[in-house]
Amino acid sequence: MPQKGQMVVTVPTSIYERVRNRVKKGEEKSISNTFIKATEIYLEKSDPITEDIKWLRDHISEIRGIYKKLKC
Repeated sequence: MPQKGQMVVTVPTSIYERVRNRVKKGEEKSISNTFIKATEIYLEKSDPITEDIKWLRDHISEIRGIYKKLKC
């Protein structure tokens, strides 16, 4: 039964079993956290601005260097 502010999501039994096995092996912390993490990763990949943000984060020091050169 979901708690207040939560919804129920159904997944195929095969996927649930794979996640449950990962938790049993200690590869994941809990079943629910694993599904939350997977959902967040999926949503990040489906959001077009995410790639731009990742690129910016990866190149921020280079951009700062260029900015400092232009500022002088």
